[in-house]
Amino acid sequence: YKEHYSTHLFCDNWEQSAQGCAPIDELLKYKTVVWFTGDEDETLTTVEQQLITQFLEFGGRVLLTGQNIGYDLLENGSPEDSLFFTTTLHAQYLENNSNDFMINGVEDIAETNGMSCWLINAFGGAGNQTSPDVIIPIEPAESIFTYSTTGSCAGLRYENPANHARL
Repeated sequence: YKEHYSTHLFCDNWEQSAQGCAPIDELLKYKTVVWFTGDEDETLTTVEQQLITQFLEFGGRVLLTGQNIGYDLLENGSPEDSLFFTTTLHAQYLENNSNDFMINGVEDIAETNGMSCWLINAFGGAGNQTSPDVIIPIEPAESIFTYSTTGSCAGLRYENPANHARL
């Protein structure tokens, strides 16, 4: 499904299945990384978690997207996976599937106010997000996208005040 992203963003592409996990030196060539887990069973390996953590420690910006990330790391994962979810991703896992495939930007957030996005293949969605997790931001992280029917958190943002890394 990466074509859906690459047609809308000007970006380089690292194909992990063909190239292996990108080294930190590769990520540090960029200010922002879009980390697309898609609909994989294992969303983020330990090595990938360490890489994301390192990139953020260097002040990088990460847009992490996918489905079942919370489910994979907290319901099927290790204590280290759970720690990564709460301390690096600044999220609490609430439930496995929102059963809601439209998200809306939060009104008070300038970057997302007025935005709406379909997670499934309707009106231009990528067509692979059939089990989106419900999360709760851990302060100082804040919700930036909510599910249209429940108002539950679908996406969050966090900025590290020390190094200005952004998630």
